Amino acid sequence: MDRGLLQVFLEHLGAVADRNAFAIRIGQSSPDPDDVLIQMWREDLKVIGFNSLESTEETIEFFLGIYNNSDTPVPMEASDKLVQEIGSAVDGTPGASLKQME
Repeated sequence: MDRGLLQVFLEHLGAVADRNAFAIRIGQSSPDPDDVLIQMWREDLKVIGFNSLESTEETIEFFLGIYNNSDTPVPMEASDKLVQEIGSAVDGTPGASLKQME
């Protein structure tokens, strides 16, 4: 996504966190204000996100991982719903795209 749209993406991701009962923390991870670490968590799942080293002067690439937050298995429906919600945050950010990896 275009670096100028980073804040829009983070706002959309914050809305996803709110709708899905996640706490969220977004913090700068280097002297570059566009380098951020994203942490979302609740009892069953956590999401960790960070900038890719493949980011360029003009664009930012993020990695977001979804992990179990306990020994209790999380139903696939719950993680699938979260992936869809994150997809909506990406779709709501012009120029952003989502590549899902298994």
